[in-house]
Amino acid sequence: MNRKMKCLVVVTICIVVAVGLIFMLRESQLEVPKSKQLSSVEFINISHCQGVEKITISKQSDIDNLLNILKNSNKTSKDSVSNFPDKTKFTLIGLNFINGGTSWRSFYEENDDIYVDQPYVGIFKLNSNDLNLLNEIMKSGSKESISIRVDDILKNNF
Repeated sequence: MNRKMKCLVVVTICIVVAVGLIFMLRESQLEVPKSKQLSSVEFINISHCQGVEKITISKQSDIDNLLNILKNSNKTSKDSVSNFPDKTKFTLIGLNFINGGTSWRSFYEENDDIYVDQPYVGIFKLNSNDLNLLNEIMKSGSKESISIRVDDILKNNF
């Protein structure tokens, strides 16, 4: 092989490896919006396919803390294949945008670990140290008892 051909092969291999690494790293993080884009966050506790409690937080520092918790999560090998986790109890997280619309995530407990499910993107494990902060954020919000089927939450722009 001549020198130009060797250089071309090496450059091509480097480009393929770089693109592969970028793709792998991009897929390994939970998609999290910027806090400036959000007006509020809603937590909806679900039990047996029924929304039973809604907690709303609007304080910017709480929203920032929640987004940091989500950013610190680690991707698992589990796939997300539906809008909601296949669990009897979980909590929906509605990220409400200033310009309208809501982006949904869910979190649930399994084997003493907390997981975040981003629909059709992946399932991420929360850092165990962040659970207390997450509970504090939820305690600071305004609570409301509700009764709505989980499937209707997405339909009604709840």
